[in-house]
Amino acid sequence: MRALCDGAGLVSVDACVISIQTHYADFDDFWESNTVPIGPVGVTLAAMSTDTRETLKACVRKNLPTDATGRISVEARANAVKGIVPNDFQ
Repeated sequence: MRALCDGAGLVSVDACVISIQTHYADFDDFWESNTVPIGPVGVTLAAMSTDTRETLKACVRKNLPTDATGRISVEARANAVKGIVPNDFQ
């Protein structure tokens, strides 16, 4: 993110990654929370055929870390960046 902002001409750029643990009661909770047809992931999933979406769902289910009770905990990340637009910015 910093390089992108530097390349756009911003100055005094500061960037960081914000990480938090997210918890889901089970796979269905995870899947429903992450597949709402809003935003890039949801729109992409909505455009998939039912067979392709179900194949992806099975693969995700197989690879998610699940504890003995079925609960899922994964790290979520967001990028934060700030910078100053110089007075002579064109």
